[in-house]
Amino acid sequence: MMEAVSTSRSRSTLLLFLAFVIYWLAALRLDIGTDARGQFFLGLTSWAFLLFSLRFSPWRERGQVLTMIGVATCGECFGSLLWGAYTYRLDNLPVYVPPGHGLFYLYALRIAELPLFRSRTQLLRWSTFFVATALLLPGLLNPFHRDIFGLITWLGFMVCLIRSPSPMYSVSFILTMALEYYGTGLGNWKWASELPGLGIPAANPPACIGVGYCAMDAVARRLAPEVERFVVGRKAFKTIGRASFPTFVQHHFSRPRLTRSVHIPSQEADPMIPLPLHQHKVEALSVDNPPSSYVQSS
Repeated sequence: MMEAVSTSRSRSTLLLFLAFVIYWLAALRLDIGTDARGQFFLGLTSWAFLLFSLRFSPWRERGQVLTMIGVATCGECFGSLLWGAYTYRLDNLPVYVPPGHGLFYLYALRIAELPLFRSRTQLLRWSTFFVATALLLPGLLNPFHRDIFGLITWLGFMVCLIRSPSPMYSVSFILTMALEYYGTGLGNWKWASELPGLGIPAANPPACIGVGYCAMDAVARRLAPEVERFVVGRKAFKTIGRASFPTFVQHHFSRPRLTRSVHIPSQEADPMIPLPLHQHKVEALSVDNPPSSYVQSS
């Protein structure tokens, strides 16, 4: 049974990932020729695709994705709008960026869970190491503009590979580096040649900037259980409140109830002789509905 569920999830992951790749290849290319209004509607399609993708995820996975969207949006506001390390084409934060972070996190998580990668963790880590190094060397050896920030990000990514055996960081790094080269190549966004306020030279994009996504992934995974406990706690508090209030009212403000015994004699029995206790019927009476008679006789 578990194998069947795993196979079904793997199949759906591959199909959804294919649709995800096609969508982003088309969406970023469409973004180049649109104005702010067109970019807004393009962002709505990103939110719709995210909601569609989350239909196939368990609740805990959905919580991680929503937490990632919050963390990444804060990072985007700081890195682009406040710091200016990179700028988007229209000098704004496109509507498709927050759901895009959620989608990339979701599919990195699901791809990393595939048996193909879980059984080859070491091979994936070493392959990602060589890919990251190959991305670093051209910018680092450029005599006219060395990618020093790329070297810093490469070192950060090495820390991620050493400290975590999970294939999640490797998959996330590969996906986001492909996104960075595609987006900067089209002109959807552009990195500053020097980091504002620091003067550190950087390429467009920095060689291993995918480590930033890995860092946000780690923060989101750390915060997601806390967010889940907070939300569940609030729901439980409201549920207890709704359940206890009627109980409190009923206990303290309901009218008292009276009981009486109704004598129902049998036809053969003498009506003047009391019946045994177990043959008496007990009825509940309210104060507003007093009995008309206490003993019925044949």
